Amino acid sequence: MLFSEIIGHNRLKNKLIETANDNRISHTLMFYGGEGSENLSLAIAYAQYISCTNKQSVADDEMLIGDSCGECPSCKKYANLAHPDLNFIFPVANTKEHKSKPVSSMFMDHWRELLIENKGYISENEWYAKIGIENKQGRIGVDDANEIIRLAANTPYESEYNIIIIWMVEKLYHAAAPKLLKILEEPPENTLFFLVSFDLEQILKTILSRTQLIKLQRHPDEEMRRYLKRYFGLEGDKLDYVVNMAEGNFRNVFSLMEEETANRDLENFRQMMQLSYANNFIKLKDKVNTLAGTGRERIKAFLNYGLRIVRLCVIYELGNQKLLRATKAEFDFVSKFAKFVNRSNAGEISDEITLAIKHIERNGNAKIVLMDFALKMVLLFDKQKRNKKGS
Repeated sequence: MLFSEIIGHNRLKNKLIETANDNRISHTLMFYGGEGSENLSLAIAYAQYISCTNKQSVADDEMLIGDSCGECPSCKKYANLAHPDLNFIFPVANTKEHKSKPVSSMFMDHWRELLIENKGYISENEWYAKIGIENKQGRIGVDDANEIIRLAANTPYESEYNIIIIWMVEKLYHAAAPKLLKILEEPPENTLFFLVSFDLEQILKTILSRTQLIKLQRHPDEEMRRYLKRYFGLEGDKLDYVVNMAEGNFRNVFSLMEEETANRDLENFRQMMQLSYANNFIKLKDKVNTLAGTGRERIKAFLNYGLRIVRLCVIYELGNQKLLRATKAEFDFVSKFAKFVNRSNAGEISDEITLAIKHIERNGNAKIVLMDFALKMVLLFDKQKRNKKGS
């Protein structure tokens, strides 16, 4: 992957290029950005540049000072993610094909296929769907930790460095973490560790302290606008809509082109809130059963979408409608729903949604977690009704 193929972050790219050119490469880097960011792509592009045998000087309209050549034998292998000195570790779980002690190497064909197909953008949901573990939580286990240690001890085959990219290092199993602490702090001289994360808070402080942080910021609206014009040919209202909705995350652009998922989440959240407000327990149970059958990662996406709606309601109630980044369907719903979800209860509702997400992440029973959340919404809405009557 070339630096020029990654959208934005030119100042950060140039700093990485300078470190390679000046032989100041840090042995343990943490590429951090929110889900949908270019953190994984940037880690791969940096690895490719380090390994490239014909590095290029660049002076173009994007202000990039250098890049991989894309033509040398090393770059051609990187294009297929098949360079012998490029290693990947990522969260996995038991599947029908791999029923015991799954490790990353068992899923490498799926990994390369999805990564190339999505041009470097991979979400947790997409990865789990690809390998068929939507109803499980992936993790980087002890066996993969042992594999990391083995890989780090290898002598590079073709390049100066042996590069190990650990994607979603926050999924490192607690029993596996101690195995990596020493080697991350003092890697072999010819080994580089590029850790990639969406959530630093879930990473052990002892691991985080051993890395140099490379933080990717959200894309400015003007940068989003420029790339959408250039690569998608968007203009006018459509361009404004996508820029507003993408919220600085270019990965969101692809889902915005197909709004089915957002519309489905909106309808599901609307129905659950209406049934909770109406104390319609029979239909609420049916709704919970339906949502519980969609898989853990889809449930997490639904609950995170609920957090978005709550935030939009507060913004609407405060009268900051110009700051409301919402679709027409969302705006229509929020304009009505803000009467029931506002500053008086938004904090409590957000806390309950966040708690439900945590329980789902920890493999809690989906039906129980969702029903518990729905019943808490019933209680909160009943409390709101009583307060209105009392006033």
